[in-house]
Amino acid sequence: MYLPALCYLYRLHNSSITHSQASTQRIFYENTARLFQQQRTLKGHDDLEMGTPPPAPKAEGFADKAEEQIQGLLIAAAWSAHSSGNKLRALTLAWRSFKQSPLKFKHYRSSLALLLKPSKK
Repeated sequence: MYLPALCYLYRLHNSSITHSQASTQRIFYENTARLFQQQRTLKGHDDLEMGTPPPAPKAEGFADKAEEQIQGLLIAAAWSAHSSGNKLRALTLAWRSFKQSPLKFKHYRSSLALLLKPSKK
């Protein structure tokens, strides 16, 4: 069956596990939870209860991931609108990209190009 409607919406935010935890950390915690469950089944207790949990891997650099991803999606949508001839929509999306992360200069050049380049009519 075909439904011509939006059925799923993915929210991007810095507190989501995707943006606050590295894959190595997620895999570590998942495997450790399984190990603890096996230990409790066999011995009645696990390493965490005994005070000897394995050290968790460290991950850095995940704080700004969601903002960068949102900004990139907005610029991509702006270029899509621009290429279909909707210059006002393109500039609105570029402005939202600025508002999302005003101190990130990564997309300024692209936004300036959107402003200067004529769109298809």
